[in-house]
Amino acid sequence: MRKNRYRSSINKKRLILKGLLLFATPFIFGIAFFKGYFLLINQPYFQIKEIKITGNKRLSKNELLTWINLSPHQSLLSLHLSLLKRRLISHPAIEEVNIYRKWPDKLIISLKEREPVALIYDDAGVLATDKGGFLFHVRDYPNLPIIKGAYKDRSLLREAINLLIDLKDSSLKISELHLDQDLGITFYTNGIEVYLGRGDYERKLFSLHKVLAYLDQIGLEKIKRIDLNRVKKVCVRFEG
Repeated sequence: MRKNRYRSSINKKRLILKGLLLFATPFIFGIAFFKGYFLLINQPYFQIKEIKITGNKRLSKNELLTWINLSPHQSLLSLHLSLLKRRLISHPAIEEVNIYRKWPDKLIISLKEREPVALIYDDAGVLATDKGGFLFHVRDYPNLPIIKGAYKDRSLLREAINLLIDLKDSSLKISELHLDQDLGITFYTNGIEVYLGRGDYERKLFSLHKVLAYLDQIGLEKIKRIDLNRVKKVCVRFEG
């Protein structure tokens, strides 16, 4: 009886010890792993020594590094590339971003800035719009058409942008567009006010080219306004 009790006591102690080992082993390995990882990411061998950024035209390297809050001596191992990409793409002037590591100590950032197609004067300052109608602030003001009026009407703004894109390689140089929710689009080229209205832009622009070619014979400087709101009836107003 005493032997059985003694053996039972030993077995219980063994079970308790095994339980403690099963519980403690993952904890011990976890501590060892994190300690090893901490030592590894702090090795000078993996510290970032070069950050190469390509595709930035208007944004400086320092501005971009400040935006993503990246330390130049951070470990390449500790970087979360997806997080850095989200931070960069959140910049209003950036359209696309790719980031990758070049072991052991280089970070490569390739980006595409939004290309402004027109400027918009707003209460908050000067904004630019890209081909998709995305608005963003610009530090310098390139020689671009100025959009005024109801630019917050997204549909009307989209039509105005498409108009500028269609006329990009045209002889018509648009200096200003005025958007009105009721009257549509009016633009200015070489001092001439051109009233398009809304819709059927392709036919209206075709008519405009024909009218300007004809009127060029008498001198375009005498023209004050061209009304193309009605495709089949073009009205021209002269100076005086």
